[in-house]
Amino acid sequence: MDKDTFLRVLKEELPFFAQAAAKNNCDMFSKVDLDNDGFVDFEEFSKMVCSCACSSHDALEEAHKKHEQEKE
Repeated sequence: MDKDTFLRVLKEELPFFAQAAAKNNCDMFSKVDLDNDGFVDFEEFSKMVCSCACSSHDALEEAHKKHEQEKE
């Protein structure tokens, strides 16, 4: 996907990361476009998603526990 599409997907699907990148003046596209070809391919996008999931694991685990407790 090109930069415009990537930024739209990031904003819609991962708004927390889009906001953090904007706040820190970080160009997420250039960090994810590992081969610098001007596009984010499936492999590059997958690596980004996996990195996000790994870095958020503890927060996700805590949210899951909280949700389970609220159901009881």
